[in-house]
Amino acid sequence: MRNTYKLPMLLLAALLLGLFLTGCNQGGQSGAKDAAPAIGVVDAKKVMEDSAVAKEGMAGLKEMSENLSGELQSMQADMGENATQEQRKAMQQAVGQARDELSQAQQRLNQQIGQAFEKVVERIRQEKGLTAVLVKDQVMAYAPSADVTPDVIKAMDEMDVDVTLKAPEGEGEGQQPEPKMPGSEQ
Repeated sequence: MRNTYKLPMLLLAALLLGLFLTGCNQGGQSGAKDAAPAIGVVDAKKVMEDSAVAKEGMAGLKEMSENLSGELQSMQADMGENATQEQRKAMQQAVGQARDELSQAQQRLNQQIGQAFEKVVERIRQEKGLTAVLVKDQVMAYAPSADVTPDVIKAMDEMDVDVTLKAPEGEGEGQQPEPKMPGSEQ
């Protein structure tokens, strides 16, 4: 009895897919029946490696990590080999606190750079009249002319992005300042 429903279900699915695709092709482009949507592609990894703001943030994160590591090594050296149970416990807490501090700083940095990246990509999408901008890792093939990565890197470098790693006093999670585009009033 199950097999008798397979064919009608497949036909229904094919019909719905056909209607959906027909509707997508008619998407309000009067007079431009054969015009394909303009798509851009961005290499997010390259942006994070090459943009000045990401480099600055990563350098700050590395410096913070080295400072915390130095403090912990100094603490361990001060304790010596004959550390008490209490000193060992204090050392474990310090290690956990340093790990948490570094993790929070990395999350803030990712949030700040991510917000700037999203704003820049949206601005470039609008400026170039693109329907969408896709991440390179999610695209099987594209023409080199669709690559907007250099434009994104240039725009990111022109932005005023605060890459502060420590949380400002009195500010909680999610209250980071918004990145500002050059010449924008925010």
